[in-house]
Amino acid sequence: MPRVQVKGINADSRRAHPREFALLYQLSGSDAADTETLLEAAETYGDAAAVKGLIDGTDSLEFEQIVKAFEKASLSAGPEGDGNTLGWAARDSSGVLAPYKFTRRDMGPKDVYIKITHAGELYSWHMVMSCTTEG
Repeated sequence: MPRVQVKGINADSRRAHPREFALLYQLSGSDAADTETLLEAAETYGDAAAVKGLIDGTDSLEFEQIVKAFEKASLSAGPEGDGNTLGWAARDSSGVLAPYKFTRRDMGPKDVYIKITHAGELYSWHMVMSCTTEG
């Protein structure tokens, strides 16, 4: 399977484009990716036509070209709701999580304060699915 070398990756480009950098390394594990894998990923995460045009007849690309081909507008129009706290909520039985604003009450004397420093979505998704499916 043909591979394409991605050049121009440095600390500044990784900080400026973390999503695209993460996609590249999840797909390839390095700065060289299988062309077929890039095309498949572009169907979901970017512009497949742009990626196909970039990789046809070449064995190397600049990271900025990958960034442009994988740029994608947010699918969320913004958080629904009103309040002082931003969280994620499933708004219907589909289980799709979306940003949601709500008002959190003030801490009381019997409340416990927990500071969350790391979180994953997998457990949240399973909770939503178990709460929203019938049966």
